[in-house]
Amino acid sequence: MDLGLLFTYGVAICIVYGAYHGLGIGQTIWVLPQERRLRIALSNWVLEKFWPSAQVCLKVPIVLFLRHLLGSVDRFGQCATAVIVLIVFWGLTAVMGNTFQCWPVQYFWIKHIPGY
Repeated sequence: MDLGLLFTYGVAICIVYGAYHGLGIGQTIWVLPQERRLRIALSNWVLEKFWPSAQVCLKVPIVLFLRHLLGSVDRFGQCATAVIVLIVFWGLTAVMGNTFQCWPVQYFWIKHIPGY
């Protein structure tokens, strides 16, 4: 859970960074100067990596605790293990999907290069 807390700090830092540079003040991102838009987009790209990682690192220990607590219940251990596997695969898929949602990857924050 400590690792999940660190990833959550990363999420908070990215959100505060975006707010400090003008995101969320009643304007769209397109009215900001180009350099600020680039910084905010890069911050959002990094944020998308921290959030699923934090979710996985916080949910798995909770399920492990429940498995330990309710391990004597028939078949609960197997179901808890299946849920853990599902959480981990969801986290890996989310990080990979968020990373490669644009090709090339830099197109997420640099829109003037060729890409999609």
